[in-house]
Amino acid sequence: RRVTVKEVRVEGAHALSDNKVRGTMKNTKKKKEFKEDTFKEDVALVVEAYRNQGFLEVTVDSSRRVFTPDHDQVTLTLSINEGRRYTVGAFSFSGVTLYTNAELRKAVTLAPKKLYEQSKMDESLRNLQDLYANKGYLRAEVTPETKTTPLDDGRGTVDILFSVVESSVVYVDRIYVDGNTYTKEKVIRREVLLNSGDVFSAIKMRKSVEKLYNLGFLEDVQVDVQQ
Repeated sequence: RRVTVKEVRVEGAHALSDNKVRGTMKNTKKKKEFKEDTFKEDVALVVEAYRNQGFLEVTVDSSRRVFTPDHDQVTLTLSINEGRRYTVGAFSFSGVTLYTNAELRKAVTLAPKKLYEQSKMDESLRNLQDLYANKGYLRAEVTPETKTTPLDDGRGTVDILFSVVESSVVYVDRIYVDGNTYTKEKVIRREVLLNSGDVFSAIKMRKSVEKLYNLGFLEDVQVDVQQ
C-alpha cells in the first residue's frame, strides 16, 4: 500500500529550529509519498547541515515511526543529539615530501578559530588530492584524523592531521577516443594536452575537456581514467 508522510517531528534540536531541520530534507515532506531510501538520504542531509555548523559529533535517530490504523500514513520522528560545537584548531601534515606545509595549508579552506564545516573539509581534501594529481601522483591518498578537545561551555576545538600516502607517479599510457561518429579523431586529439608517456596532470586533463567543449559541436565529454 502507498504510504504518505503525515508529519515529521523533531526532538532535541536547539542550534537549528525544527522548521530548519525539516527544510533541510529534500524529499521527505508532509503529504508526500514515503520512501525508505530517500528518507535515509534526507537524514544524512540533516547530519550534514549540523556538521556544517560545527557539530562534529551530531547523531540523528530516525528509527521511530508511527503508522495510522489503515497504514496509509506515517508520522516520522527525528531524535537529535547535537553534541558539542567545535571550532577549528591547528592543522598538521604527515607523510609529505613533495610539498611544504605552507603550500599544503593554502589548499585547506578550513580556517583556524572558525566553526568547523564539513563542506570545507571535503573541499580541502579535494584540493589536496588535486595538488598531487597535478604532479602525476594520481594514487595519492589523503586521510584526515581529528583530535577534539572539549571546553567547559559545551563547545570544543578540533585539531586536524592530514595523513598523506603519496604513492608513485602515474604516466599516460594510451589515449583512446570513443563515440565520435561524425567528427574525425584527429580533430579531437589535437585538443588534448596530454600525450602518451607524459606524467599525468589533472589540470591538463580538465583543460583538455574544456577545449573539447569549446569546439562547440560536442554534446558530452567524459574522461575515464583506467589503471
